[in-house]
Amino acid sequence: GDTGIGIHQPARPQCGNDRRNHPARQVLPIGGIRDKVLATRRAGAKTVILPEANRKDAREIPDTTRKDLGLIFSSHLDQVLKTALLKRPRKPAIQNAQ
Repeated sequence: GDTGIGIHQPARPQCGNDRRNHPARQVLPIGGIRDKVLATRRAGAKTVILPEANRKDAREIPDTTRKDLGLIFSSHLDQVLKTALLKRPRKPAIQNAQ
């Protein structure tokens, strides 16, 4: 799937993100961390990207779920994109025929 933010680059499979971002590219805190992480796990995610401001809320997530998932905390959209997006394959250089 795509990121939903106007970037036409595929996201890593099994990576969850709430997609709540500030226009200044800061990742804003979200509510309902426990339920969102549990739902993301049930959907098959292996990694969940959460706002850095919600790090303290990770204690609400059951221990077994925290151990099964890669929780990544981010404060800036660039960090989210670096983690969530697949790298585009490089196009081969075009050689001029002579």
